[in-house]
Amino acid sequence: MHRPVNSGGKFGSAAAVRCRYSSFMSIEQVESAILDLPPADRQRLLQWLDEHRHDLFGGMEGELTDVQKAELLRRRGEYEEHPERFQRMDAQSLDAMFSRIRAHVAARLSSAR
Repeated sequence: MHRPVNSGGKFGSAAAVRCRYSSFMSIEQVESAILDLPPADRQRLLQWLDEHRHDLFGGMEGELTDVQKAELLRRRGEYEEHPERFQRMDAQSLDAMFSRIRAHVAARLSSAR
Protein backbone atom coordinates (compact mmCIF):
# COMPACT_ATOMS: atom_id res chain seq x y z
CA MET A 1 0.00 0.00 0.00
CA HIS A 2 1.27 3.49 -0.84
CA ARG A 3 1.78 5.84 2.10
CA PRO A 4 1.63 9.68 2.00
CA VAL A 5 4.91 11.54 2.09
CA ASN A 6 5.91 12.28 5.64
CA SER A 7 8.30 15.20 5.60
CA GLY A 8 8.99 16.75 8.99
CA GLY A 9 5.93 15.21 10.63
CA LYS A 10 3.54 16.46 7.95
CA PHE A 11 1.45 14.46 5.53
CA GLY A 12 3.03 16.03 2.44
CA SER A 13 1.66 18.61 0.03
CA ALA A 14 -2.00 18.67 -0.92
CA ALA A 15 -1.13 18.34 -4.61
CA ALA A 16 1.05 15.29 -3.98
CA VAL A 17 -1.64 13.61 -1.89
CA ARG A 18 -4.29 14.39 -4.53
CA CYS A 19 -2.14 12.84 -7.29
CA ARG A 20 -1.35 9.67 -5.33
CA TYR A 21 -4.84 9.12 -3.97
CA SER A 22 -6.71 8.65 -7.23
CA SER A 23 -4.56 5.83 -8.51
CA PHE A 24 -3.98 3.84 -5.33
CA MET A 25 -7.00 3.73 -2.99
CA SER A 26 -10.77 3.64 -3.03
CA ILE A 27 -12.81 5.84 -0.67
CA GLU A 28 -13.53 2.76 1.43
CA GLN A 29 -9.82 2.00 1.71
CA VAL A 30 -9.09 5.59 2.74
CA GLU A 31 -11.85 5.48 5.37
CA SER A 32 -10.55 2.17 6.71
CA ALA A 33 -6.97 3.46 6.82
CA ILE A 34 -8.07 6.56 8.74
CA LEU A 35 -10.04 4.50 11.24
CA ASP A 36 -6.98 2.27 11.75
CA LEU A 37 -4.79 5.25 12.68
CA PRO A 38 -3.95 5.83 16.34
CA PRO A 39 -5.85 8.82 17.82
CA ALA A 40 -2.76 11.07 17.76
CA ASP A 41 -2.25 10.42 14.04
CA ARG A 42 -5.93 11.08 13.34
CA GLN A 43 -5.56 14.41 15.13
CA ARG A 44 -2.50 15.23 12.97
CA LEU A 45 -4.46 14.27 9.84
CA LEU A 46 -7.36 16.49 10.89
CA GLN A 47 -4.97 19.39 11.43
CA TRP A 48 -3.27 18.75 8.06
CA LEU A 49 -6.62 18.66 6.24
CA ASP A 50 -7.61 21.92 7.88
CA GLU A 51 -4.31 23.57 6.97
CA HIS A 52 -4.63 22.45 3.33
CA ARG A 53 -8.39 22.95 2.85
CA HIS A 54 -7.88 25.78 0.37
CA ASP A 55 -5.39 23.76 -1.69
CA LEU A 56 -7.62 20.69 -1.67
CA PHE A 57 -11.03 22.29 -2.14
CA GLY A 58 -10.39 25.85 -3.31
CA GLY A 59 -10.63 25.14 -7.05
CA MET A 60 -14.14 23.74 -6.90
CA GLU A 61 -16.07 27.00 -7.45
CA GLY A 62 -16.97 26.07 -11.03
CA GLU A 63 -18.45 22.76 -9.92
CA LEU A 64 -21.63 24.02 -8.28
CA THR A 65 -24.89 22.31 -9.12
CA ASP A 66 -27.93 24.28 -10.24
CA VAL A 67 -29.50 23.69 -6.81
CA GLN A 68 -26.40 25.09 -5.08
CA LYS A 69 -26.34 28.11 -7.39
CA ALA A 70 -30.02 28.77 -6.70
CA GLU A 71 -29.40 28.57 -2.95
CA LEU A 72 -26.49 31.00 -3.18
CA LEU A 73 -28.62 33.44 -5.18
CA ARG A 74 -31.45 33.08 -2.65
CA ARG A 75 -29.09 33.82 0.23
CA ARG A 76 -27.55 36.80 -1.59
CA GLY A 77 -31.04 38.18 -2.18
CA GLU A 78 -31.89 37.70 1.48
CA TYR A 79 -28.74 39.59 2.45
CA GLU A 80 -29.49 42.43 0.04
CA GLU A 81 -33.06 42.75 1.37
CA HIS A 82 -32.20 42.39 5.09
CA PRO A 83 -28.51 43.14 5.77
CA GLU A 84 -29.34 43.84 9.44
CA ARG A 85 -29.90 40.09 9.94
CA PHE A 86 -26.28 39.28 9.14
CA GLN A 87 -23.08 39.71 11.08
CA ARG A 88 -20.01 40.89 9.17
CA MET A 89 -16.83 39.02 9.99
CA ASP A 90 -13.26 40.02 9.28
CA ALA A 91 -10.41 37.54 8.87
CA GLN A 92 -9.63 37.59 12.59
CA SER A 93 -13.27 36.84 13.50
CA LEU A 94 -13.40 34.01 10.96
CA ASP A 95 -10.17 32.52 12.31
CA ALA A 96 -11.57 32.68 15.85
CA MET A 97 -14.81 31.00 14.75
CA PHE A 98 -12.95 28.20 12.96
CA SER A 99 -10.67 27.76 15.98
CA ARG A 100 -13.75 27.25 18.17
CA ILE A 101 -15.12 24.72 15.67
CA ARG A 102 -11.77 22.85 15.57
CA ALA A 103 -11.63 22.79 19.38
CA HIS A 104 -15.19 21.46 19.52
CA VAL A 105 -14.40 18.71 16.99
CA ALA A 106 -11.16 17.81 18.77
CA ALA A 107 -13.02 17.57 22.10
CA ARG A 108 -15.64 15.29 20.54
CA LEU A 109 -12.92 13.11 18.99
CA SER A 110 -11.07 12.78 22.30
CA SER A 111 -14.28 11.97 24.22
CA ALA A 112 -15.13 9.24 21.68
CA ARG A 113 -11.94 7.35 22.53
